[in-house]
Amino acid sequence: MRSLLRTLLSSMILALALGGPIAAARAADVPPGPPPSPTPAPAPAKDEQGFEKVDGSMMKGESIPAAPLVSIAYGVIFAAVAIYAFGVARRTQRVENELADLKSRVERAGGGGK
Repeated sequence: MRSLLRTLLSSMILALALGGPIAAARAADVPPGPPPSPTPAPAPAKDEQGFEKVDGSMMKGESIPAAPLVSIAYGVIFAAVAIYAFGVARRTQRVENELADLKSRVERAGGGGK
């Protein structure tokens, strides 16, 4: 039980240590105030077949910021590791309890061996 608490406490400290810089980076990506209004781009010239050349300037407002996605990914990985560590600690505690039970049974039966 003590090792389980130690594992959970160290996991929480790790989460807090990683969460601060991620939150600061996320806050730095968001500019204060309302978003700037998009200015209409001039109409591109069409070639003889009717196609318009694309320069990629229309994609500026449609990019996905990386900070929230990275934060979510780290959160999911941390949760998975924490769940795994909790499961391992629980199974270890169960095995330790079984060993203590077996040891007491052997001692009661008189076959201590020491």
